[in-house]
Amino acid sequence: FSWEVGKISLTLPRIDDPEAAGLPQWIEDSKANAYHESMKNLTVNIIGDSYFKGNGLMEAHVWPALLSEKYEWSYFNYGKNGNMVSTYQNADSLPLVKRYRQMTNNSPDLVIINGGRNDYNHGVPIGTSDSKDTDTFMGALNVMFAGLRSKYPEAMFVYTTVWNFPNTNAESTLTYLDYAKAAEQICSAWGVYCFHAYDPAVSGVDMTSEAFRSAYCMSPDDISHLNLSGMKLVMPKYEQFLSESLAHWEIHKEEILAGLNKDDPSGGGDNQPVTTAPGGDATETPVTTAPSGGKDEKGCKSMIGLPVLTVMVILAAAAAGYVCYGRRTKR
Repeated sequence: FSWEVGKISLTLPRIDDPEAAGLPQWIEDSKANAYHESMKNLTVNIIGDSYFKGNGLMEAHVWPALLSEKYEWSYFNYGKNGNMVSTYQNADSLPLVKRYRQMTNNSPDLVIINGGRNDYNHGVPIGTSDSKDTDTFMGALNVMFAGLRSKYPEAMFVYTTVWNFPNTNAESTLTYLDYAKAAEQICSAWGVYCFHAYDPAVSGVDMTSEAFRSAYCMSPDDISHLNLSGMKLVMPKYEQFLSESLAHWEIHKEEILAGLNKDDPSGGGDNQPVTTAPGGDATETPVTTAPSGGKDEKGCKSMIGLPVLTVMVILAAAAAGYVCYGRRTKR
């Protein structure tokens, strides 16, 4: 029993791991509890930081891999521990705003993105919604989303925010919520469905709770990385969100894509043009596992004690219950 991540088969731990040993049956039981035909046999690319890489947890156990097994996805995981979105201070040799260009050209149905936790760690400036300055968080998201949309013009995009956590960056005075709300705003401009992972009522994740961390994180002091129990906890929540987003996308895809002004993701007003990342997407070598970009860093500096108001752009035709391009996450 194994999952395919890129072209590398990831095998489950030995049968004497009690929770992992029960995972195949858990997947089968999950199929009986809920099964969304629209999610079957998709081609899915995911890119992000240690939330997707695992940082000690097997890549086969992160929630997208569990969904991949359940729905028989063709699945490529580009998670990288410690990865930033932005180029701020060159703290990351290959941040997401550059690394997305190394993703394979496989015409995916779905692209799932996460990021922001490590930008918080480095005190990356939030920036402004009209920015294309990749040394800021919002600017880097603008450039990355523009490049991804050019690279994958037919795919549905989903972004999942950081979890909630109790810290404030002592130098920047920014919190997780600043990055989450900034991401929501940029997602809205680019027609990206945004999962509010920072909200425990939505994700089921509350990193401020010691009891939660003890049960569902890699260690009681870890405020970033879910263990296998945590991944099993959140998988159905993402599954429902993806199913609803796919249904919305099927109806509104052409409208959404037609409404995107790629020179001005805000749809007009005072914003300046946002262009694709330098170099474009010409003649790329397919990459089936996440490029290392040098040493694979430990994810997220997640131990306790380490050191925007949202402007929603909603297209008139989108359904009123939606956030980040016209839909709100169900609670």
